Amino acid sequence: MLRARNAGGGAVGDTVRVGLDKRVRRQGYLLSFVVPLLALLAGSLAGNVAGRYFAQSSLEVAGGFGSLLLFSFLSFRKLRNLDRSSSLVVKEVVADYSFSERVRSDEEMRYGL
Repeated sequence: MLRARNAGGGAVGDTVRVGLDKRVRRQGYLLSFVVPLLALLAGSLAGNVAGRYFAQSSLEVAGGFGSLLLFSFLSFRKLRNLDRSSSLVVKEVVADYSFSERVRSDEEMRYGL
């Protein structure tokens, strides 16, 4: 069973299109892609600066990979919480069957039964 907020005004028996709110999608994309990418770049930059300070080569790789792992873990925890707190929304009613006697299946429509 699928539960969704009825923002599109669908009734029982209607065929509807469901989706996520734009805010939830935007926040999901940000947590999935942008935050880990920025963490990788910031960690590499910090590793480069620390490598020059300590005269140690290849710290940018360790810094970038470490920050990528840390922030990816934190982002995916946040995504899991976002998934639990958000719900699907009825976007639009595709077909209104409120005036027909019964709903025909795809096979019945395809083969003219």
